[in-house]
Amino acid sequence: AEAEHLQTCLDHLDGPLRELLTLKYRDDHSTDAIAAKLKRSLVWVRVSLFRVRQQLRECIEAKSAGRQPC
Repeated sequence: AEAEHLQTCLDHLDGPLRELLTLKYRDDHSTDAIAAKLKRSLVWVRVSLFRVRQQLRECIEAKSAGRQPC
């Protein structure tokens, strides 16, 4: 059930955030490589990853509890 919730939550993310997660977790790029590729600072990449993971966690928890956060 959590995997289904994760996919639903991922589908609701903005394109740039989805791209960030794809680069990090599917393509296995380092945060340094992501920063260079996206022409963003390392701090921006790290903070954005932290925030999007938090957003996904909250979305999954809400869906598991029967709420619709997204």
